[in-house]
Amino acid sequence: MIGACSLSSKLKTTGSHMGELSPVGSIRSEQILTPEGWVSGAVAIEGSTISSVGGQATSKGREFDASEFRVIPGLIDLQVNGGWGIDLAKTPHRFDELSRLLTQVGVTAWLPTLVTSAIEKRHAALDVFQHAEPGGATALGWHFEGPWISPKRAGAHYPERIESVPEHLPARHSAEAGLALVTLAPELPGAMRLIAELHEAGVVVSCGHSNADAKTIASALEQGATMGTHLFNAMSGLDHRSPGVAAGLLDSDAFVGLIVDGLHVDEAIVRLVWKLASDRLVLVSDAMAGLGLDDDAAALGESRVFLDGRSARLADGTLAGSVISLRDAVRNLMQFTNCSLADALGAATSTPARAIGATGRGALAAGNVADLVVVDDELEVIATVVGGQLVYSRGGDGAWK
Repeated sequence: MIGACSLSSKLKTTGSHMGELSPVGSIRSEQILTPEGWVSGAVAIEGSTISSVGGQATSKGREFDASEFRVIPGLIDLQVNGGWGIDLAKTPHRFDELSRLLTQVGVTAWLPTLVTSAIEKRHAALDVFQHAEPGGATALGWHFEGPWISPKRAGAHYPERIESVPEHLPARHSAEAGLALVTLAPELPGAMRLIAELHEAGVVVSCGHSNADAKTIASALEQGATMGTHLFNAMSGLDHRSPGVAAGLLDSDAFVGLIVDGLHVDEAIVRLVWKLASDRLVLVSDAMAGLGLDDDAAALGESRVFLDGRSARLADGTLAGSVISLRDAVRNLMQFTNCSLADALGAATSTPARAIGATGRGALAAGNVADLVVVDDELEVIATVVGGQLVYSRGGDGAWK
């Protein structure tokens, strides 16, 4: 029985990251999650690509026996600020280290996230992305959460770093340079023009940290925004006479990010969102440096954050990101909504892939990138494969039983 989980202590493992990448030829299991449902057989891999799923392995190479476990698509987290003491806003040079650590909780692709920061920090982050090393979860580009957000909905972001919308899109703020997603407040002067420019530059635009009304959200979606950042948090809500950002997003076809840690959003609201938008719900961890740490203090950009084992908060009690992993968010979604494991995993795999246009990811199907995770019935990670390479194994190379 998979139960709810929000404690960072659940992340502690005894596995190892592979010092030298180990190519995988195939993985056999009685429970492989495909877009059509659970099947038995093997996932065959050629290089970095899945060649077949189900039946007998057709590829040459090393075969792994996962018959005691499930094989699922690799998780895709679109909002990771840090973890295990690493704060990306302060130490972007530890980017590769965090990529490797994320594989122990089943994340195979992610968007490293930078909270509201000066342009020099943003450029430094893009520089790091250009030199990412293999061996961990694949970074699909940066998520700049700010700096064009509402001071009224700053949340844990450092207020002095919030900026007015510039007259023109800043240099290097494009998909080509490594920017995948931007969170902004669409009600800011000039924001509609910026949304259109970002969209033209291949960047996904998400409405968040915003005090907009529902009509403004509708206009933002017309200009090219396609998503909402951590629904209900740091945004105007569902007032029945003055519908805000949350209402506008739910009353649309936009993807909606949601932090399901039992703290950021009440269980009843999680159930409501699931009923209204399960096909476009994107689970995010919004993890910060406190992920994987014991009770202590950590940082989120320039803000000091205090940990209590369940949450990360500013001194005044404001929530400052989370300390759960995306794997644990999947567990919680099942617990809160009584949805199936396959449906909950969709919100952490195929749906985030669709949200950012990451074709060939998020599902175990022939022709897709060979990102997959071997898990037990409690979703504890046994092994993680990224691009056809074994990058993490709980018991060492191949020792999965």
